[in-house]
Amino acid sequence: MSVRFGPLLTAADGESADDLTRRVNRAVENLIAEDVTTWWRSLRDLGADAQTAPPVGSWRRIWAQSQSAEPGGQARRPRIWP
Repeated sequence: MSVRFGPLLTAADGESADDLTRRVNRAVENLIAEDVTTWWRSLRDLGADAQTAPPVGSWRRIWAQSQSAEPGGQARRPRIWP
């Protein structure tokens, strides 16, 4: 599990709930971009519209979810066959 922290977001005077929601959405997208790429790249791409990026192929999602567990996790099961 990883935790990302961003700047504090509060509603500005006269800001509507829809506008605040859009700002929160952009902030979360930036934090996700930082996790996927690097801090520097996420700052560089901050002005780019995240919705113009092509969708990730399903094979990439499956591949990312099938990574091996990190060492130190659960003990390996003993092998039945040598």
